[in-house]
Amino acid sequence: MNNNELLRLLRKLLAANESAMAEVFALGEAALDPDTALALLKHENEPGFQPCDDQILARFVEGLVIRQRGRKDPTSPLAVEWPLDNNRLLKKLRIAYELQDDAMHAILAESGQELSKQELSALFRSPGHKNFQPCTDQVLRAFIKGLTERVRAR
Repeated sequence: MNNNELLRLLRKLLAANESAMAEVFALGEAALDPDTALALLKHENEPGFQPCDDQILARFVEGLVIRQRGRKDPTSPLAVEWPLDNNRLLKKLRIAYELQDDAMHAILAESGQELSKQELSALFRSPGHKNFQPCTDQVLRAFIKGLTERVRAR
């Protein structure tokens, strides 16, 4: 899944317009105007499309965490982890929405992705761990869609 598609899914999760997206980028210390944010949300075949690189997506995700939970220490510089792979993105969403294992299982089950406790746990292990499993695009997409439905139902 490319970064632009992830950005579109996250926009849907936040139910945000271009200016709200620019605000989330600003929280992640990426200065983008609403027009640039709109260009990042376009599909490849649309005029004005601009590819979203890993660093911009990582800054947006950090901004999302700050928007949802607040900044841990406002005086320290923002530490952005990139490149952002599917496992890190899943972990960041878990942190942003303060989700426990049972909520993660429920979200994935509602969206048609049944994972055992061990399979879910393996997604959050460090890459060098013997039980680490990479998060597939299918699992990440299903999780974001399920989370979107849950957030909008509130």
